[in-house]
Formats: sequence, structure tokens, C-alpha cells
Amino acid sequence: MVEERRRDSMFRLDDQLSIGVEDTRFEVRGRGHVEWECDTVGLRTVVIDGRHARVYAETRTIESCRTPDNPEGRGPWAISFTISGRFEGGRPDALTASIQGPFIDNSGVFVTKSL
Repeated sequence: MVEERRRDSMFRLDDQLSIGVEDTRFEVRGRGHVEWECDTVGLRTVVIDGRHARVYAETRTIESCRTPDNPEGRGPWAISFTISGRFEGGRPDALTASIQGPFIDNSGVFVTKSL
């Protein structure tokens, strides 16, 4: 007899972010939870506050797969993502990245790297 397990009884990977910087380029790598397997993470905005840069990402829904015909698509699912960019006009003193969404741990995950 094969034992069936529900998704919610399995372990959950933490949402996480990391920042890499090389010369004038930066990369934010992360893992975040979305509601459906086809949902994604997208860049919401970039803010420069004095010498501090902030990159905000958020989970985004893809309505085309959220159908009753796709009950196995409902999660939550952990997905990996990368946001890359380039500093223009010099590097800031610090870079903060965050990800927010209804299935992200607490109300969001933040990481700051001093440059």
C-alpha cells in the first residue's frame, strides 16, 4: 500500500534572499512561496534614497493557470528567482532587497549588503 502525503504535511523551505555585487553590476537571488505553481516573482520598484538603493520584488499571479481544471497547481510552491541590474553614476553605500507576497514568511523577507 502506498502512503499518500498532503503537501501541507511536508516540510517547508524558508523564503530567502542574497545579494551579489561585482563592479557596477548586482544580482539578487532568492526563493519565495507563491500560491500556484505557475505564479512568479517580479520586480515591483527600485528606490534610491540618498546613498542607499532598494530593490523591491513581489509575488505575481498568473491567472491563466488558476482554474478548477488544475487542482494540483495550487500550493503553496517554492520558486527560485533572480533579479539583475547595473548601477549608473557610481555605487551606493548599501543595497537592500526585499520580497513580499501573501505566501512569503511573515510579511516579507529583507536583506541588506553594505557596499
